[in-house]
Amino acid sequence: MTDEEQKQYDRLIAARNYHYDNLNKWLMSFYLIIGALFVAFYSVKGEYQIIVAIVGYVVSFSAWLSIKGYSYWENMWIEKLHRFEKNILKFTNEMLVYSNDNVDTDVHDNPFRPFKGANISTTKVAIFMTAFITISWGFLILMLWFNIKCEIAKILVATLMSIGLSYIFMIAGTKMLPSIENKK
Repeated sequence: MTDEEQKQYDRLIAARNYHYDNLNKWLMSFYLIIGALFVAFYSVKGEYQIIVAIVGYVVSFSAWLSIKGYSYWENMWIEKLHRFEKNILKFTNEMLVYSNDNVDTDVHDNPFRPFKGANISTTKVAIFMTAFITISWGFLILMLWFNIKCEIAKILVATLMSIGLSYIFMIAGTKMLPSIENKK
């Protein structure tokens, strides 16, 4: 490996790690705000609850879009890194950074053992969690808006409406807020 190739390789890994570090800061900020809003929701009464719930929904939805955007960039950086390793550095699959090709999954992937590791994507878990929190805030908004009491059918309708609306908003958010413009 030449000095220039080593510098480029180091820059690729540093850029990926920089973006990962920023994600942690962004998500912690979002989650702290969401937690504070949840406390506020149960601390206020009357019409202020729906205002807090709407703000909670917007903040949670923003966190959801942020983690989806991060996942997109993470995959792009890994692909770029793998192309550099294969095409420039001539690495074999076993030598690739951020690859599972050289991991003994029989030893390390233990989905049924509670105190051992397993092949679970932290990014996908964060996407699921932020989607769930967003949908939960939407559920609370709909319950308050329509003054729904604890009747199973109405709760189910509010839940399905929240899921549907959140999905529509997610599609709109990914179309209206891209991190880069597609050149297709």
